Amino acid sequence: MTAIAPFIAANVDAAAADPALHLEIHFKVMRLLQDKPDMSQRQMAKALGLSLGKTNYCVQALLAKGWLKLQNFSGNTN
Repeated sequence: MTAIAPFIAANVDAAAADPALHLEIHFKVMRLLQDKPDMSQRQMAKALGLSLGKTNYCVQALLAKGWLKLQNFSGNTN
């Protein structure tokens, strides 16, 4: 577990009531992706101490705001 995981896990429910905390969690997600851009959402959830659903919610919100962009995997056989 990373150093930021306990902070996020303890405060993720408070984020809905506090927009500043919600924004801080989004920035932590973006910092993690900046360091490891090929990280899966499952790996992000584990590193941040969040559920996979909450991580997906954060990623979708960042995509909707235009703060993240997804790229298709051209070599993917699935």
